[in-house]
Amino acid sequence: PRVTSASPTQLFMAKKKKATAAAPTKFQVKLLKHIAGTGQAGDVIMVTPAFFNNKLRPTKSAVKISDDEVEKEQSEAAAAEKA
Repeated sequence: PRVTSASPTQLFMAKKKKATAAAPTKFQVKLLKHIAGTGQAGDVIMVTPAFFNNKLRPTKSAVKISDDEVEKEQSEAAAAEKA
């Protein structure tokens, strides 16, 4: 039987690291209550999914809000100021 040896470059090649999970993407929420260190009721803020799931949702302190809903609320507020 023939024995083959690996070349030096193959022996010392670094193993490729597995792709680590990217940082959780943030999304917008509208605060329903004052949260110390976070914001006032009515504020639209960016939070991580973990913060929303662990703190804001169980206490019913915030709801997810889309960009379209934010624009709609801003336009309604501007119309209310004019009237």
